[in-house]
Amino acid sequence: MLKKYPEIKHGFTTTNFLKPLPVSLENKKKLLDLAGELGCSWVEIRDPSASLTVDECRQLMAYAKSKNIELGYALQVGLLDPMFGEIFSRGLANAVVFEGPRTIRTLYCQGLDKPAFSGSLHFGPQPVLPPTSFAFSQG
Repeated sequence: MLKKYPEIKHGFTTTNFLKPLPVSLENKKKLLDLAGELGCSWVEIRDPSASLTVDECRQLMAYAKSKNIELGYALQVGLLDPMFGEIFSRGLANAVVFEGPRTIRTLYCQGLDKPAFSGSLHFGPQPVLPPTSFAFSQG
């Protein structure tokens, strides 16, 4: 896709597809197929309430590896949300499965109707910055 700039990694977040393709192992695999067709090098798996299981995340990671795609993982729950602890706990267990940028992202807000800022936690021996994102995103 960006043959003129091979050093730039490009990909997308699956948040753009949550309505037509709700969170499930099969739907995330469909999006990895799309990423492969587009020549993307990474995908951020958006799992708003950490509904994927650790086993499903392992299967996604294996599937992505077979397509040479790095995976990131993101929740969609704010730090002040009453369910944050429970969702983050499940999400943290999922995030350690992924071998891509080694981050888990969540929101700094109380709810989806409030302004939000995104934050990341980094895993591994040293912090790794997430790859540059070219917005296939609509906001």
